[in-house]
Amino acid sequence: MIQSIRMAIKSISGNKMRAFLTMLGIIIGVMALVILVSLVSGAWGATRSPSASRTIKAAPFPSGI
Repeated sequence: MIQSIRMAIKSISGNKMRAFLTMLGIIIGVMALVILVSLVSGAWGATRSPSASRTIKAAPFPSGI
């Protein structure tokens, strides 16, 4: 177990750019997922709120137009 940890640390320290890019990709992916879930949740709540009506009201134009 200790040997595995040492090998992992050695591998990470030897490939710093690769480790950085991997962490950056994970961070960007998680942020994109959080943003997407937030947008979908907001859109779902906006369409399901009581103020959002499913009917369209039409009125004739006034005669002056």
